[in-house]
Amino acid sequence: MRPIIFNKEKTAANQSSLMEPVTISKNGENPKSQIFRNTICSFIFLASLLFFIGNFSVYSQQQPDKPKIALVPIDGDRGDATFIKVAEAQITSIMHNSGRLIVVERNNLDKIMKEHNLMHGGLIKDEEAVELGRMSGVQFLVMGKISNVTYTTEWKERTNRSGEKERYQEENGSIGLQINMVDVETGELIYSNLYNFKESNSGTIGGREKLISELLTKKIKKDVRKDILKFFPVEGTILFIDGKKSVMIDIGSNYGIKKGMRVDVITQESRTNASGRTVKIDKTIATLQVVEVTGDDTSVCKISKGEITTLKEGMKVSLGGDESMWSTFGN
Repeated sequence: MRPIIFNKEKTAANQSSLMEPVTISKNGENPKSQIFRNTICSFIFLASLLFFIGNFSVYSQQQPDKPKIALVPIDGDRGDATFIKVAEAQITSIMHNSGRLIVVERNNLDKIMKEHNLMHGGLIKDEEAVELGRMSGVQFLVMGKISNVTYTTEWKERTNRSGEKERYQEENGSIGLQINMVDVETGELIYSNLYNFKESNSGTIGGREKLISELLTKKIKKDVRKDILKFFPVEGTILFIDGKKSVMIDIGSNYGIKKGMRVDVITQESRTNASGRTVKIDKTIATLQVVEVTGDDTSVCKISKGEITTLKEGMKVSLGGDESMWSTFGN
């Protein structure tokens, strides 16, 4: 048992109190000390918990409010199964990599559709899309159908650099892709388009599957991507202008922005229409190019088009879906 040492400088009253019998625990610690230590530990734990909850709450509030979207299984003939898989993979990829949308997992969607028998061949009906969207908790549904797949090869003749005639083989392919997008809340068909993609190749002949799969991938990354993302523009503001060198905006990695992307600087102009009403029209006065993504909500840009002297802090910037605003495509 370790000795108990008293403070000699205590007052008489304190000394009399200390001289009372003291019970020592098996580990040699005063029970009062144990209570004090436990109280301190509990306080520290509670404070830490409150700190974590508070920070988590702030973090949650800072997360961007992104719309939920899902891709319904694309329809098509059995012989086009490869192209259906390519289309589904590419469309899902562009939605996910955009950073603007929360993409609902395909497995969850398939389960709901199977349980409620919502697809009976062909494109899902608009009313069924609304029901499916509400049950899966999404705000937008994208639907598609592959059709009119063609592939041919033929021998042709041409004159080479030596002036001699030579024969070569050329392959030609085409494919149709119907894309519909429904706003689940209103039930409105907000986008519908039938794309007809064509490709010719006179190099190394790869065959039907290779030619059309590569054609489909290229066109979805370019055309379909642009048309879907234009419904989900990202808008922010200019935070800071560093002289004539750079501009900082409040759009960062949270919205999938990457180095090389282009952002429009927009102002509003008032116009009077034919009926005499005053309307406001967005006008692009400059284009910025991202040179560095510096955080979740910040990026540094350089002026790509226009004059930096016309820009002011607080001006609106927009990252839309148009191809001209992107220097790189999502994989």
